[in-house]
Amino acid sequence: MAVYGFGQVTVPAAGTPVNLGVALGFGPTSGKPMSIGILQKVIIQARPANAGIVYIFSGSDGTDHRTDRELCMAILAHPTSATDGPFDRYEIDVANAAGGLNLANLWIDAASNGDGVIISGSVN
Repeated sequence: MAVYGFGQVTVPAAGTPVNLGVALGFGPTSGKPMSIGILQKVIIQARPANAGIVYIFSGSDGTDHRTDRELCMAILAHPTSATDGPFDRYEIDVANAAGGLNLANLWIDAASNGDGVIISGSVN
């Protein structure tokens, strides 16, 4: 199993969903192997510096779904302490799904501008 740390993705403007695959630079013209974008397990963790909550969505139509929670998979709380946490996280394990999980199918949004997530994942 190969484990990858992808870094962080932030939401520049609260209410405007951000696609994780695009934000991390996966795509046919990115120069990054598309196979790394297809994962068996993904961990999405709240950033230590977050001031508000972060929403994880299974898709987006470009509109703000923070209130109606349409397509919402999880909501991550902001940490009580930027140094001690706790750092809320959401795990998606699709080890038995054919083809795995494509990061391009995941979106985040935030209650506060500049909040975001740290992403890691594994490929079997």
